[in-house]
Amino acid sequence: MQMHRAVLSLSLLGVAATASGLEFGPVGPRSVGMGGASVATSEDGLMQQHNPAFLADSPRSGMIRSGRYGLNLVDASVSAAMVGDIGDYFDLLADIDIDTLSMKDEIEDWTDEDIEDILAIAAALAGVERPGNGILISANAGSSLRLGRFAIGARVRGQASLWVDEIDRERLGFIDNGDINDAIGNARDGDSRFNSGSHQIGTLNPDQTSRLNDILDGNSDNVSYIDYLLGNLIDDGVVRRSDLDDAIDVISDFAEQFALESDGSNDFDNNQSRVTARGIGIAEVPISYGREINDMFAVGITLRLMMGRVYGTSVYVFDDDNDEAIQEIDSNWNESFNATVDVGVRAQVTPLLTLAAVGRNLTRPKFEGFDQEVLINGQEVGLRVPDITLDPQITVGAALSLPTRLTLTAEVDVLKTESMLPGYDNQFVRAGVEWDPIRFIPLRAGVSRNIAESSEDFSVHAGLGLNFWLARLDLAGHYSIGDTVTYDGDKYPQRAGVSLGISAGF
Repeated sequence: MQMHRAVLSLSLLGVAATASGLEFGPVGPRSVGMGGASVATSEDGLMQQHNPAFLADSPRSGMIRSGRYGLNLVDASVSAAMVGDIGDYFDLLADIDIDTLSMKDEIEDWTDEDIEDILAIAAALAGVERPGNGILISANAGSSLRLGRFAIGARVRGQASLWVDEIDRERLGFIDNGDINDAIGNARDGDSRFNSGSHQIGTLNPDQTSRLNDILDGNSDNVSYIDYLLGNLIDDGVVRRSDLDDAIDVISDFAEQFALESDGSNDFDNNQSRVTARGIGIAEVPISYGREINDMFAVGITLRLMMGRVYGTSVYVFDDDNDEAIQEIDSNWNESFNATVDVGVRAQVTPLLTLAAVGRNLTRPKFEGFDQEVLINGQEVGLRVPDITLDPQITVGAALSLPTRLTLTAEVDVLKTESMLPGYDNQFVRAGVEWDPIRFIPLRAGVSRNIAESSEDFSVHAGLGLNFWLARLDLAGHYSIGDTVTYDGDKYPQRAGVSLGISAGF
């Protein structure tokens, strides 16, 4: 089936893009296990990543347990998210046999199920290219060394995104020189469920009804039938009411295609629907310093020297030769250098209560995109990949460390920042807990939510550590609750990830 091949192409493209560039998000399994909250609590060589102010000594704190020297030997995290409604649209399109629809070359062949498929395709094509629908794939890995008030590290990180950039509504291979009214009428006459005399239009609003009436040349019975079928599809959860306006535009395109006499150029194999991938991979050397101002306050700074590569490509979703285009992804990049500064502050209000804040990417480092001729599905095509600027972010948080070796922490991003996916922003709230009663197996849990996107639900986090004298092994994972993504009959969380690390303190 064509759409199954299309979704496979998207998946392969995502894997290839991720191999080139990695993610900006919670660093280290301790942070990931506690919901991503780390601004107000940090105890290992990753202090320079979480909040460099923790590199300073804190005479008032009896709860910061890491030594003056620490080695984060290695940590690595990977996560993926299908954001917006992209997963539902993919699943809907994958379930429809577009090949069979495109081979129905006689009006008498069209049934009520075929017209329902046409309406479902129209709604899916209307929604899938809407900004904010796409796939984000993330990863980071690195190591760091703390030497008293100083720390130095090495890290690679980045983010890759995929989205449907353009939908071709003309090359779907529908019947030539026909009339969409005839196809709808034939399906209507064979549908024993529908009675045109008793049905009252209630799914479409007056404006949508008027537009559809124009498309169908005033055929009121067919307008009523389409209203009936759309109502069924909405009740079944196949079509969203919010997609109806754009779906009617797609139905108009379908109607025009039905009436055209084709020379073969509108066959499905020539469909120009396109998916775009963008990514950035950054290799950096962070150098940090922290110092106490007095018994309560401490500040820290991290200078990050960065080499970044901006990646980009596009493929035609339904083309049989996508493999070649996917293999070319690693050739489509531009490299540039930059630096930025992170600044952290910490207030040790009491030996148990810590307030903290950190500002990251304060100089708005920019990495240059590129213009070049690239090979897309066997053709040399001009590709423009824009510059990528890392937005500044300020995060504030608090942590309460109890004598029972229970730590509670929470934080919030002050600013909304852009992601690699057009129309999708980031601004997180995070909260977590760590319990380490026997100093051997610290247990962690937390939650996080992207409050910049109102449709997203919470993600739950969990993790644990294994302390072996000087060394520690940490594991963590997270996944989103609430809405799931269904594809090919299987359900998946919209967002999920894992993290692991090995560190030492002395």
